[in-house]
Amino acid sequence: MKKLIKNILYIITPFAILVMVVNYYVDPANVFSNGMYESKVAAVLLKGHNVDDIQNCDERKIVEKIVMQMPATPDVAIVGSSRALEVSSDFFPNKKFMNYGVSHANINDILAIVGLMDSLQKLPKEIYIETSPVFSEISPTEEWASLYNYHQYAIKKMNIDCKVDYNNSALFRLIDNASKLFSFKYFQKSIGSLREIGSKKVQDIDTLAPKNMGRFSDFSITYPKSYTTPDTLKAQVDAVTYTTKIAAPKIDENRLKILGEIVEYLKQKNVKVYLVNTPFQPDCYKISEDKYHSFTKMETRIRQFAKTQQLKVFGTFSPFETNINRSQFYDQIHCSKKALRDVMKIVHE
Repeated sequence: MKKLIKNILYIITPFAILVMVVNYYVDPANVFSNGMYESKVAAVLLKGHNVDDIQNCDERKIVEKIVMQMPATPDVAIVGSSRALEVSSDFFPNKKFMNYGVSHANINDILAIVGLMDSLQKLPKEIYIETSPVFSEISPTEEWASLYNYHQYAIKKMNIDCKVDYNNSALFRLIDNASKLFSFKYFQKSIGSLREIGSKKVQDIDTLAPKNMGRFSDFSITYPKSYTTPDTLKAQVDAVTYTTKIAAPKIDENRLKILGEIVEYLKQKNVKVYLVNTPFQPDCYKISEDKYHSFTKMETRIRQFAKTQQLKVFGTFSPFETNINRSQFYDQIHCSKKALRDVMKIVHE
């Protein structure tokens, strides 16, 4: 029996070492780059240049490096989820703007990013908060833990009772990243990325427009054409699947309470705060409304909150109020930049 185990180990060990070495050096998600890739992206953006074809990376770390190293505080910033990532400088003429939105954002991200700006004394004069982070989540993420120190700073500074186990969240991220070293699934992705190992160089394209999942110097995103020209018939089918999966989306009252405390703190710092609702794909919106009236309820609750806090709300969850059609949606929750501009209708002060 012992001999059999030894023989198995002789076979498995070299393969395990191969998996570990390939995962570490190819590293398609930049897990083991120790922030080097994110630093390079931030350095290009801070020059006022655009970046094209950004590889998998930690968006939150890029935001951190931008805020830490930027020579001047922007006049305006937006924080929120990927639903606001296409909001850009041209929405705010004659003002210095930065987009600090991150994918899969929840209220912990808002806390951390506001904490980041405040701790470095780089709060802008105006902050737009996209409201998706106060929605209830099906699969909550721990990605915010990349900004753990700023999250902790924020809850202490704002005296917020935020029921989050910081150590577990940070530990979750650490274990998740470390597990990729021995992950066969990550190994398969690494093998698939072997040809691209030399393409991790950050593509500084100066002032040219990015074409393939790039970022402008204000950190607003640009998507590849394959994503921005979706199949609208497929979108109708996907709407049924999506609304079945998420059931009735709703506001998480605990998150909304924390948002209220963030808003109060920002007001004390003389920061003007605005809320931004962004629309859902028409079929998705209609199915969910017919079944649950969920978007109407969410919109009503957001506007009640805004009235209490004396905040202005831009935009709406409804694609029908401004006649945004299916072709202006990339998927169920992301609309085009033009649609964002139309629905937000920002009145410049």
